[in-house]
Amino acid sequence: MDTLDATPTWWRPEAGRRASPDGGVAFAALVAFTGILFLSPQAWFPVLQNFRIALLAAGLAIVAHLLERTLHRQPVGPLHPEFVIALALVGWAALTAPLSYWPGGSVAELIDPFLKAVAFFWLIGTLVTTQRRLRLFMWALVLCSIPLSVSAVQHYRAGDFLITPAASVQRITGFNDGGSGLAGNPNDLALVLNLMIPLAAALCAAERALAARAVAALALLLAVAGVVVTFSRAGFVALATIGLLSLVAMVRRAPAGALAVVLGLVVITPSVLPPGYTQ
Repeated sequence: MDTLDATPTWWRPEAGRRASPDGGVAFAALVAFTGILFLSPQAWFPVLQNFRIALLAAGLAIVAHLLERTLHRQPVGPLHPEFVIALALVGWAALTAPLSYWPGGSVAELIDPFLKAVAFFWLIGTLVTTQRRLRLFMWALVLCSIPLSVSAVQHYRAGDFLITPAASVQRITGFNDGGSGLAGNPNDLALVLNLMIPLAAALCAAERALAARAVAALALLLAVAGVVVTFSRAGFVALATIGLLSLVAMVRRAPAGALAVVLGLVVITPSVLPPGYTQ
């Protein structure tokens, strides 16, 4: 117990109260970088493409963090084994790119989106260091999921489908009509929305304000609908897994509530699934 108290971790309540609110500029740039990655505003406003806004936001976050750590004579951040493995993968990809079938395409894929993803997760692990920042970052992700979900439902309702001769079912286009971004095709869109569902559920349960809980619940329902209308098989498997694990956790805490949820799903689900989904 003495050892634990001497080295508190940031997710413990007492550690969250003592954590210093440094790195505000870097954290704000990380939030902006998150929005750019998920929503790709440069696709809606082409003039932004000339400014490389994702690179600017990520660069600002990294530079601000390094400057602040240097000025305060603090370490840049913990170099965890997971990040060392990610850097090793980057190095291996860079070394083997010239040997690939299409070296130019391999380098382009390495730079965008792989290096973006590595920088993104390094920044999260380095800057999201307090309970308040964790909550704010979760809200940033959940709010970003709403336009993605609404876009998916709108594409389905409007009949904006991909035209593929071999397709057994009609698939909607991805976010930004299949443009660049993390959700540019329906499979990626479904998987991104699946990642947001547990976060929205956690915020819905943890927030005290009724309005905040309502927004989180709305984001959760929209994300589920968005996953369904993509007709993604991988998206369905992920959604079913999330639902099953959530149900197991609910059974442990509130068996009556879990039974009510199961009965509600049995009654409602057949009537709300889009035609052909079970095929």
